[in-house]
Amino acid sequence: MSTNLVTGVASFIGSKYIHFMFKKDDKRD
Repeated sequence: MSTNLVTGVASFIGSKYIHFMFKKDDKRD
């Protein structure tokens, strides 16, 4: 249960981070 929660949070943060990087790269280009 705890591991599942951590995985969910990590996935959410990871997705948001990747989206931010793509947005930054797109804006940079």
